[in-house]
Amino acid sequence: MSRFFKNFRQTPPGIQARLTRPVPWRPMNDEEWEAVMHFMVFVHPGPGRPTIHGARRALDACFHAACFPGPWKKLPAAFGKPDSIHRLLRRWTHAGLWKMMLKFVAKERPGLQAIQYWVCRAFRRAWRIQGLAGLSLARRLGLDSALRAPSWLLPDADLSAFLHSRILPRAEAGLLNPNPRIQRQWVDLLLRLHSQCIGRRTLPRHLHLTHQETLWPERFGPVLAPPSPPWHAPAMVAFPS
Repeated sequence: MSRFFKNFRQTPPGIQARLTRPVPWRPMNDEEWEAVMHFMVFVHPGPGRPTIHGARRALDACFHAACFPGPWKKLPAAFGKPDSIHRLLRRWTHAGLWKMMLKFVAKERPGLQAIQYWVCRAFRRAWRIQGLAGLSLARRLGLDSALRAPSWLLPDADLSAFLHSRILPRAEAGLLNPNPRIQRQWVDLLLRLHSQCIGRRTLPRHLHLTHQETLWPERFGPVLAPPSPPWHAPAMVAFPS
C-alpha cells in the first residue's frame, strides 16, 4: 500500500512543516513595516477604509486582534471599536491580503520572526473565510502555526484529490468483487480513508492551537511540528486481498 503514497506530499520538496515561535504582540517597528507595506496597495482604499497612510495603524490593529486570546467584544479600545476591527480583518481576508502575506513570510527572513507569527495568527483568526483553500495553502507552505489545530485533525483537500486519482479506480474493482468479505474490507478501507480526508467533525478546545500556545509555550520553538499519525502505515490501510 505504501507505494501508492510515496509520491504524495502535503508540502513541496525541501519544505518541512514547522511551528512558528510565538511572539507577543507589539506595534511594528520601521523595518517590519517597510517589509510588508507593499501589500497594502492590494487593499483598495475607499469610504470607511484606511488610506495607505493609515494602513500601518490598521495593520497593527489587526495583528493585535489576531493575537488577542479572548473574544472580539473584549478587545481593548486602543485601536477603535472591536466591530470595526473585525470588519476590517474580514474585508482584508476577502481581498486575499493574508494569503499573500503568508506566502511572503513562509520563507525565513532575518528580523521578521514576529511578522511571521502575527501573519499566521491573522490567517488562523480568519479560518472560516479561508476555507479549504486556506488549509491547503498553509500545509503547502509548511506553516502549521497558520492552522487552528494539528494538521491531521483538519480536512485535507490535497489528500482527497490524491486518493480519488490513485485509489478509487482500484476500489471500484474491489467493490464489484463477488466475494462479500473482500467487498466489506474495501468498504471499511474507504471509510477510514474518508475520515482522514474530512478531519474531525468537532474539535475540543484543548486541541486548538491557540489554547495549546497559551498553556504550553515551551513546546513552540524553532523545532519541527510533530509528524502526522502514520495514516499510510500498512497496518492501517492494507489493501484487501
